[in-house]
Amino acid sequence: MTSHRVLLICASRLLGEGLAYLLRDAEDVKLIGPWVWDDFSLASVSDVAPNVVIIAEDDDVYERTTTLIIHLLQAHPELFVFHIALCRATVRVYSIRTLPARSDDLIEAIRSLVDPASWSQVQKTPFSQRR
Repeated sequence: MTSHRVLLICASRLLGEGLAYLLRDAEDVKLIGPWVWDDFSLASVSDVAPNVVIIAEDDDVYERTTTLIIHLLQAHPELFVFHIALCRATVRVYSIRTLPARSDDLIEAIRSLVDPASWSQVQKTPFSQRR
């Protein structure tokens, strides 16, 4: 079974404890954190070597989060970053793919994108039934 190293960064300790409780039960997740915003530095990401970063917040001010996501992906393009916005009940997943810079590769990359229509099925299916 593949294990995922997940770094959890949260706006508050209470939010972090709740998400940590959920993530610790998953056999294939090695949880790093939770870290609160004030305890986090971008330089520390290299030290803990996650392959997933979860950023969770409970308010509607995303400027700080957007900046962090950009910096994370620029410094660590191999990461997947999940942004959980509790106030909107949404999760956004960010990742980067580096591709060769030839015109044929660009066209093939466009064609290989996930069909947006397939996401509607995921949204309609309860999480417990997707496993």
